[in-house]
Amino acid sequence: MTSLLFALLGNSDALRRFEHLGYDLSIYLSLNNAASKQVVIVAIDDAAIERYGPWPWSRDTLAAAQRQINAAKPKVVAYTLPFEAAHNVRGLEIMGQFRDANSNLMNSQLTRRFQQALNRLDSDHMLAMSFRNSNVLLGLQYQLGSAENEIPARLKPQLVAKSTDDFAGLFANWATVFRPPDIEPAKRFYLPIAKIGNEAIAWAAGDGYLNGIDGPRSVPLIVQIKDQYLPSLPLLVSAKVQNLNLKNVALQMGKGIKIDQRKIATDNAGRVYPYFYKNDGDTPPFAVYSINDILANKVAKNTFRNKAVLVGMTASRYAKTHATPLGQMSSVELLAHATSSLLLGNWYRPTHWSYLLRYAGILLVGLYLMLLLPRLNLSTGLASSILIGVLLLNVEIILMLTQAVWTPMMLAIAALIAGNILIEINRVLHARVHQYKEALTESNLQLARSLQSQGHLDQAFAKYKNCVINSEVLHEIYSLAEDYERKRKFKKASEVFTYIYQHRRRYRDVEARIVKNEQLDNTVLLGGDNRHSNTQTLILTDNGVKKPVLGRYEIEKEIGRGAMGTVYLGKDPKIDRTVAIKTMSFSQEFEPEVSEEIKQRFHREATTAGRLNHNNIVTIYDVGEEQDLSYIAMDYLEGVPMSEFTKPKKLLPVETVLDLVRQVAEALHYAHEKNVVHRDIKPENIIFDQKDGKPTVTDFGVACLTDASKTKTGVVLGSPSYMSPEQLAGKRVDGRSDLFSLGVTLYQLLCGELPFQAESLSSLMYKIATEKHLDIRKVRSDLPACTSTITNKCLQKDPENRYVDGKQLAESLKRCRGKLLDEK
Repeated sequence: MTSLLFALLGNSDALRRFEHLGYDLSIYLSLNNAASKQVVIVAIDDAAIERYGPWPWSRDTLAAAQRQINAAKPKVVAYTLPFEAAHNVRGLEIMGQFRDANSNLMNSQLTRRFQQALNRLDSDHMLAMSFRNSNVLLGLQYQLGSAENEIPARLKPQLVAKSTDDFAGLFANWATVFRPPDIEPAKRFYLPIAKIGNEAIAWAAGDGYLNGIDGPRSVPLIVQIKDQYLPSLPLLVSAKVQNLNLKNVALQMGKGIKIDQRKIATDNAGRVYPYFYKNDGDTPPFAVYSINDILANKVAKNTFRNKAVLVGMTASRYAKTHATPLGQMSSVELLAHATSSLLLGNWYRPTHWSYLLRYAGILLVGLYLMLLLPRLNLSTGLASSILIGVLLLNVEIILMLTQAVWTPMMLAIAALIAGNILIEINRVLHARVHQYKEALTESNLQLARSLQSQGHLDQAFAKYKNCVINSEVLHEIYSLAEDYERKRKFKKASEVFTYIYQHRRRYRDVEARIVKNEQLDNTVLLGGDNRHSNTQTLILTDNGVKKPVLGRYEIEKEIGRGAMGTVYLGKDPKIDRTVAIKTMSFSQEFEPEVSEEIKQRFHREATTAGRLNHNNIVTIYDVGEEQDLSYIAMDYLEGVPMSEFTKPKKLLPVETVLDLVRQVAEALHYAHEKNVVHRDIKPENIIFDQKDGKPTVTDFGVACLTDASKTKTGVVLGSPSYMSPEQLAGKRVDGRSDLFSLGVTLYQLLCGELPFQAESLSSLMYKIATEKHLDIRKVRSDLPACTSTITNKCLQKDPENRYVDGKQLAESLKRCRGKLLDEK
């Protein structure tokens, strides 16, 4: 693609300038051919400017020099100086007006002398007279561009018509397909004033060609003006030196120029590519004479005999210089090099096969860039490209040095350089994009893992989809599908397995997993589904599907069940911790208008309880919700509920009961200081580890649900037998309510009976709220008196009459136990 683009843009200004680099190098390396001795330069140099003053001079000075040159009888004198403006116009006008106004006062002799004075003042006339009967050519400056106005009548005699005569050119017609004719058009010429121009032998296109894109490297032998052509100054100077008839100049489009029988092969733009002659040490290739020496008669009379004398500005202050392969040159020096090349036949020729070789080089570069370079590493590719570039450059240089044939190879080298740059940029960008994708993949992968570990599986799946698929990513997505299976989201699991299948069909057992999950969809469900009762457990199957999970916890087995849900034995796979997981479904148990409020209260209080850290309070690790199933993950306790020791025949020793209840009172005191009220203290919520002798209070956070009264099924939440009067009345409770419940628990653990008993719930609630309980020693007479004091204070109807806090109760229990032990 790069080579094709360069082939199409081969004639663009930028690429042609680049093409000149190889041309200039070849010129610089060429042999030092001797310049034509028939070409000499008369320079208006710094010494002349110092002698005769700033430019422009009076033209009588040029006229004096021209007369000196004429005396030597040169072949031709060519000027590169502009003559489009007249000099001394105002002074001559005033003198002429004076003569005309006083003509009647002047006699013939005075009139003749006055005219002689006018002629001496008219420097333009003097220069024109010096041109008369001389072989003088004037170079016309011009502007490039298509002519808009008619061709000036004064210019028409100098034009040449397009010839129909055919002759064999070096540049074949069919090769113009590669480079269409592009003879430089001129839109404006700066003609010399009539007084001077009419005395010159001919005008020619002069310095304007230096404005072209090729600059001084190529010389147009003709310049187009509408549909006609003007010969260039180098062409006419060389023709004059060779005594060719200037009237027989013919143009063969795309082949060359013909003057008489002399044929000059050109490219299809009518240009030749001249030699540039080097200095011989400090000696310039052309003889250069200062106009100052000519005016001072310091140049021998025969110096210019039969020579082409080129007159122009070389003074550093005024000369227009141009960059050439051999350095900066003035316009007159460039004319000398071009004229010498035409005289000696020293020019470089772009032949048809050289252009074919050019495009063959571009094709070679294109194939290299397309087929080979992308497969090479940076160092090897760079070395190969340098080798090819040097080879192409050598082809151009060697052909110019040995055959004088210019084969433009810099376009192919430019394509090679640009292709290398683009390929390396593409490699860098590809590497950066790949690096960016890898970094993004790693970031998305880490985020997806984090979301997956937190149970946000849908969000994790979305992040996995942003990752570049590789073995590691597929492994993580596979584990995500297994998590969906454990959560019994079989439809989602099937979707994830299908995603893996789309990217790698033979990855593990995804195809079988898709089928299995589609079969299990809508058949194996979580207990929170509304189509099942609250007593349904998580179904464990032996069908190859992973164990169910709640949040991040794997469910091992069911270990208990109550009015509000089921308790499971679970495992936290991250830290290999065994936990007890209590589940609740609020949407099943409560009316819709209150279920959301109760759920929020549950999560809020369970979270608060999770911050409790006491030896006798169960540790809550996590609280969450999944598929409308709320759960609490807590420490799995070894031991049995204290309810196992509330029967008369299974009572624990009194001192043991007092010690256990003391520890519970201390735990409640800690919780109350943290503004956490249990609300459901009872023997069933105290787990006794007989091996360690330690009681642990459980169900913190769950007990808040007891304020919600009844469920949809009419089941009363909580345990009314243990509730305080204010709790039954629906009043705001504090820690003293827990002390009332602990007093009921102590009463039952000591004597095997509840302090308040009734046949109906309403009767029970009435007794708790209004009637005094039976003193515990009347139920069990062997109890110490302090037990009666403690239970009576705990069971006071008015919270103000109970123990102030759990610490005060614990101290009483401790003293009571101490007295009992002392008595024994």
